[in-house]
Amino acid sequence: RLSFDSGKEKYKSGSTTSDSYKFTRLTFEPQVGYFVIDKLPVGLLIELSRESWKDPEDDDKSVYSSFIVGPFVRYYITDLDGLWPYAQAAVGIGSYKERWIPGEGDSQDDKSSLFGYRLGVGATYFVNDRVGFDVYLGYGNDTEKYTYEDEVSRDTDYKYIYGFVQFNLGIVVSLGQ
Repeated sequence: RLSFDSGKEKYKSGSTTSDSYKFTRLTFEPQVGYFVIDKLPVGLLIELSRESWKDPEDDDKSVYSSFIVGPFVRYYITDLDGLWPYAQAAVGIGSYKERWIPGEGDSQDDKSSLFGYRLGVGATYFVNDRVGFDVYLGYGNDTEKYTYEDEVSRDTDYKYIYGFVQFNLGIVVSLGQ
């Protein structure tokens, strides 16, 4: 699937949480699943995401990329003449990388760990027994955590929490039910 996300970033340090910025991103999300019982596939979700931002005032640029892998479960509710509505949940872990490229000077990379979950509903319209078109609308949440050493040689933990709405379009290929 391809997805388009739009949401808001929150920044958390210690017990203080504050709003940061709004974001949009494109994501490639292949899923491989197996029907463990009728109407209930479980499987593996892989999510690859990339986003970039450029400051118009000083030509600074930030490029973000993330990778999440984890299990998903989907339940197809009923068959409505080839249209199968469903509910889906997924959870995963991964990594996040940010590269800051200033208009002048050296670039800087930051890496962090990532935990995410997704909850949503959708529908697949099967054009035949094996191939269908998929639409999904859901809520996602990613928590990015990294530690860096500050000037007084103390480790400081930082956490960014992203809540977002997902709208995905995709193609489903079923190898059996």
